[in-house]
Amino acid sequence: MSIETEDAPVEQLPVRAERELAPFDKVQESLGQCKKPEEKIRLSLDFMKQALSEKTSPRFRDFWEIKKVCLPFFKENLNSSSRSRFWKEYIEISSEGKQLKDILDEQSAFIVEQLDLAINALEQDLLGRDKIIAQLPYQVSLDYVQTLSKNKELYHTLQQELHWLNTMASRINDLRKEIIKTEMRARIKNKFFERLSKVGDSVFPRRKELIKQVSELFLSDVQAFAKAQFEDAPQTSFPTFNLKSEIKGFQAIAKDFTLDAHSFNNTRVILSKCWDLLREREEAFKKEQLQKREGYKQASEQVSKEQEERNVQIEALQRQKREKLEALRSEIQQALESVETTPLDVASLLREQLLHKVKGLTFSAAEKELLENLLKKMRDKILDKKEKALSNLSLDEQKSLGYLRERLAEGQAQRSEIKSQIENYRKALSGSGFDFEQAMHYREMMDAEKARLDKVNVAMEDIEDKIANLEDVETCRL
Repeated sequence: MSIETEDAPVEQLPVRAERELAPFDKVQESLGQCKKPEEKIRLSLDFMKQALSEKTSPRFRDFWEIKKVCLPFFKENLNSSSRSRFWKEYIEISSEGKQLKDILDEQSAFIVEQLDLAINALEQDLLGRDKIIAQLPYQVSLDYVQTLSKNKELYHTLQQELHWLNTMASRINDLRKEIIKTEMRARIKNKFFERLSKVGDSVFPRRKELIKQVSELFLSDVQAFAKAQFEDAPQTSFPTFNLKSEIKGFQAIAKDFTLDAHSFNNTRVILSKCWDLLREREEAFKKEQLQKREGYKQASEQVSKEQEERNVQIEALQRQKREKLEALRSEIQQALESVETTPLDVASLLREQLLHKVKGLTFSAAEKELLENLLKKMRDKILDKKEKALSNLSLDEQKSLGYLRERLAEGQAQRSEIKSQIENYRKALSGSGFDFEQAMHYREMMDAEKARLDKVNVAMEDIEDKIANLEDVETCRL
C-alpha cells in the first residue's frame, strides 16, 4: 500500500547535539577540581583518546578543544620525566587525530563526489521525465475489476507517472539522510540541500496533486460500485461470486495504488460494509434454499406416496385383468373341448359370441393373439366336424349344390383369413431384427398357419370338384 505523507522540508546543516557537547562540559568541570598539573594532563589525554575512539564517528570538535586546553598545562610546574612522558603521549594522540582526520576527509570527499553524481542523475532524470514515463510498463493490472474498466486508461496514465514520482521522492529522501549523516563542510552540505530542494520542488507538488486525483477517482469508483450493487439493486445485478471477486480486486488495487490516507481508509470502510452485506445476502440465500429443499422434499414424499397408491391401484387392475383374461381363456378352452359334443349350430354361435367378446376387450396384442389362436382352433374343429358330418350325409344330401356352395364360401373365408394372418407374421418376422427368440416364435406361428392353409386348400379342392360334377349333371339334364 502506498499512502501519501507530508514531504519534510530540506534540512539545513545540523547543529551538534547537546549530548555530544555534554562530555566536554563535564571534563571542564573535572579539570577545575584537579589541583596538580599531572592530573589535569592525564584527564585531558584520556578525554582526547575517548573522543577519537567514539563508535559512530570521532568527536573532532571536542578533540581540538581539549587539545587547546591541555597545551598550557605543560607550562606549569612539572618534573622533567613526567613532562617528557606526557608530551610524548600528547604528540602521539595529536598525530593519530590528524591521521584520522585526513582519512575521514578523504572518505568524506569520496562520499561528496558520489552524492554529487547521484544528484546529477536526479537532475538528468527530471529533464527527461516525459520520455522515461512513456517507456514505463503498466504498474497495476485492472483486467479483473470490471467496475474500473471505464477509467482504465486514465488510471494507467496517472499511476505510471506516480510510480516515477514515487521513485524520485524515495531517492531524494535517501540522499537527504545520507547528506545529514555525512561529515562535510557546512557550505558543501547546504549546496547539496539547495540542489535537492530544487529537484523536490518539481517532484513533491506534482506527486501530491496526482495522489489526490487518483484517490478521488478511485474512491468515486468504489462508491459507485457500492451504490449500484448494494443500494440501488440489493438483490440483483452481479452474481455473488462476481461480487466477491470485484470486492477482492478493489482491496488488492487499493494496496497497489498510491492513495492518500483519507481515501484509503474510506475505501476499506466501504468495501468492508459491502462484504458484510454480501455475507448477509448469502446467508439469506442459503436459508431460502434450505426452505426450498424442505419444500421439495415434502413434495417428493407426497409424490412418492401418491405413486405408491397409483402402483397399488394399477397392480389391482392388472390382477383383475389377468383374472379376466384367464377366465375368458378357460371359457374358450372349455368351448373348444366341447365342440365334439355340441351341435354345430350351437358351437358356431358360441364361437361368434366368444370372438365378439374378445374384440371388445382392451387386452394387449399378445394377449388377444393367445385368445384368437384358441378361437381359430375352435373354428378349425368346427369345420372338421362339418367335414365329418358331410361324409355322414346321404348321397342326395351330399350332392346338394346349395350345401356345397355354403361349405365353399366358409372355406374361402377361412383361407382368406389364414393368408392374411400369414402375411402379418411375415411382416412381424422381417421386423424382429436381432431378437432370435421373437423370430423363432413368429416362424413357428407362420408354419402352423401354413399347415392349416394346406389343409383348407385340400378340403376346398374336394368341394370344388363336387360342385363341378353336380353342375355338369344339371347341365346334361337340361
